[in-house]
Amino acid sequence: MLLERGMDIQDEAMVIGFTMGNSESTKSWVRWTFEFIARYLYPSGYRFDENDLIDFERGFAYGYTRYKI
Repeated sequence: MLLERGMDIQDEAMVIGFTMGNSESTKSWVRWTFEFIARYLYPSGYRFDENDLIDFERGFAYGYTRYKI
């Protein structure tokens, strides 16, 4: 709601990315592990595709800029 996103998987990817990017404890290996799990191990219907991962990256980048301010 705060990020003005909906309930689609792409929206969820953006919000998760924002949250992870906004955390000072998120290391690069944690990010990579999450992307791998979301892409290949999540159940069908929840699994991230290429477009979802792009939104995750966008959210991560945006969250990272908000943390640094």
